[in-house]
Amino acid sequence: MGKNKKTGENTVKNSVHKKKNSDESMYDAVEKTGEKYHDVYAYKYMGTTVNYKRFLKQITDCAKALKALGVRRGDRVTICLPDIPQAVIMFYAINAIGAVSCLIHPLSAENEINFYLTDSKSSVCIALDDNLGRFSSAWETTRLKKLIVTRASEMMSFSHKLVYRISEIRSFEYSSAGENNIIYWSDFLASGNTANDFSAEKCGSDELACILYSGGTTGQTKGVLLSNRNFNALSRQIISGMTDFKAGDIILSAVPYFKGLGLGFCVHTVLSNGGCCIILPDYEPQRYAKYLMRSKPEYIVGLPNLFDNLLRLPMLDGADLSQLKGIFCSGDHLPKELKKRFEYFLRDHNCNVTVREGYGTTECIALCCLTPEKNPKEGSIGIPLPDMLCKIVKPGTINPCGTGVEGEICISGPTVMSGYLGRKDETADTLKRHKDNKLWLHTGDLGMIDSEGYLFFRHRIKRLIISYGYSIYASQVEKILCNNNSVKKCAVIGIPDKKARQLVKAFIVLKDSSNNNDETKKKIIDYCKANLTKYATPKEIEFIESLPVTISGSVDYRELERREALAREEKEGAERFGKN
Repeated sequence: MGKNKKTGENTVKNSVHKKKNSDESMYDAVEKTGEKYHDVYAYKYMGTTVNYKRFLKQITDCAKALKALGVRRGDRVTICLPDIPQAVIMFYAINAIGAVSCLIHPLSAENEINFYLTDSKSSVCIALDDNLGRFSSAWETTRLKKLIVTRASEMMSFSHKLVYRISEIRSFEYSSAGENNIIYWSDFLASGNTANDFSAEKCGSDELACILYSGGTTGQTKGVLLSNRNFNALSRQIISGMTDFKAGDIILSAVPYFKGLGLGFCVHTVLSNGGCCIILPDYEPQRYAKYLMRSKPEYIVGLPNLFDNLLRLPMLDGADLSQLKGIFCSGDHLPKELKKRFEYFLRDHNCNVTVREGYGTTECIALCCLTPEKNPKEGSIGIPLPDMLCKIVKPGTINPCGTGVEGEICISGPTVMSGYLGRKDETADTLKRHKDNKLWLHTGDLGMIDSEGYLFFRHRIKRLIISYGYSIYASQVEKILCNNNSVKKCAVIGIPDKKARQLVKAFIVLKDSSNNNDETKKKIIDYCKANLTKYATPKEIEFIESLPVTISGSVDYRELERREALAREEKEGAERFGKN
């Protein structure tokens, strides 16, 4: 921890790993690695194994096909896929031709997909065929010209494909809209066969490479603009903290690739350093545990619910986990008791590593802080990654707080975004130049830094609900609810849940109080299901006559949380009394 002589500010910096940023793209970094380790496995997917030589060929074939489709440098291409090889191949192929990838949740509702396509100005998108129904209105309301369609089973081994296709057929959604502009994956790849020899575009490291969507500090969905430099810098930072990492080491992730942590850590950091990704099309605890035992990964990365789920699985009794060299958790705060329980579990399974917590935001891709391997502090979310800076300021200002004083967490460094897509005001509110002349990201999170430079997260300024590791912005759910014809006013909070950590609950004031019945609740929930992801859809609805307000007249969310806590205590007390 150091003090700036000019400003007197206390700033935490980790300068252990210094390396000049080279002027290369993400594809360049992976290509360099692939040429060095061409026989090493790049990924394993449901019975299929692909080495770096073949992986680079897959990227090249996809890049040729994109060019044949008319995609050019600077164009936007949306990836609406779960964790399957096509998503990774497409991500690097887009980068290789100098285009920009936009990654979105594959379970996005139709209106959300339309928003993402319109906001990013994407003319090409790739999605699963069982999601075709969600693109019905995109042809008329967005710039979409071509939809590349694939299946999760397409690149599986024959035996895995037979089993998996049963579920695909069962969930298939069909829409004839835009069918003349739909091209299937195999036909798409074949379209590039007539192209001349491929050579990647020479893209500057500061060129826009990827757009990830985040609620930012306000809860309003925004496109986060990220460059090649952002991703390559993160790769170098993280790899410096991965103990004894070597080419061929396997990572087993439970973080989706459309999230910054999954894309930046579990994909690009691994593939630009010669590691091997185990790709799973969906996160299912039993399947994850099976791969943990059979594939013997050296590293695992997950959200807190991963560790809670693994502790509940009898199939891991007696499993040997001695091969693990690193375990990382981020995306949400890991409860102290859960961390202790999981580390006891590791000891019982011949593993002596500890769970290392990370902290970050989509605005800096994934991580900016990580607990050190040696001398971690209980309750701390670590120290800054190499070349990253962290400071605490008084909320709403650029004025620094003293050591041990709670304030807003600010971040500066090579992984920080260049801004929000098309939102100058929000960018100016989030990225601010301080007295040290550095550009700082104001995270909207509260925390403090101790005298030894360890960062402690307190809570979020923004109203964020974490359910199954997914970030849900209460204001977005409220916006959808208020569009429903039955809803006059509403407020959304997170309620505790043992499995999900939090679930969404909506308090609603009806336009017509006579509609206060279960049928109305069902209609509102069905409406939410059609317009929100399943994680953001309220699991509980309570009709009330009026919303509580603060002295200033705004909705008093804390009062709703207090009432909810009291109601649950009374319910639990009554249940215990009944048992006795």
